Amino acid sequence: MAIKDIIHQKRGIDHEDERRAILTAFNGDLNEFKAAQVKMYLIKQERKLAGCYHEYNVAFYILEGEVKFILEDIKTKERKEYILTKTDVLLIPSHIAYQAFAKAETKMLGFTEVPFVSTEKNDIKYEF
Repeated sequence: MAIKDIIHQKRGIDHEDERRAILTAFNGDLNEFKAAQVKMYLIKQERKLAGCYHEYNVAFYILEGEVKFILEDIKTKERKEYILTKTDVLLIPSHIAYQAFAKAETKMLGFTEVPFVSTEKNDIKYEF
């Protein structure tokens, strides 16, 4: 995978009425991405997250708030930056390192293609 394989989408609201709003993080439209695990992040303080890459694809979906992602291809060193806000989704391919700067009160979902065991087992540390 390479930096060109990153997918960033503004999803929006699928349906809304007086009862509810329905939002979809992804629906078979992130290439062959299949989530095996989902995490919810409730950011208490503005701070840097991650600084790693994985042997598998990961995706993030912003429910509320803002997160700046810096991504780097570990082979070519090519970099891209994304600022995600409500309803944005970002698919990060394997071997693309990332760090994220989340604002306080941000709520986001993280999806991985393999079950998450621990940072020691799943995350490969990467210095930007």
